[in-house]
Amino acid sequence: MGAAPWFRYLIGLVELAGGIGLLVPRLAGLAAVGLALLMIGAAVTQAFILDGGALVLTPVVLFFLFVFIAWGRRDSIGRLLRR
Repeated sequence: MGAAPWFRYLIGLVELAGGIGLLVPRLAGLAAVGLALLMIGAAVTQAFILDGGALVLTPVVLFFLFVFIAWGRRDSIGRLLRR
């Protein structure tokens, strides 16, 4: 793919932090926003760098799932951002 090994580790850590954040009710909305943004990058990478074809559907479906979670937790996101 051409990405440096440190970048793969960084993406893995961001995904792990997002997954743990989804389990914490107070952080779930913010974690979902971060993971949704990550899925945009994953879809672009899958479509243009890896020529994934139908495999692009996985990050797109996950994007909409994370947006749905973030929308449901929008009040908690607002409270966190006001602090």
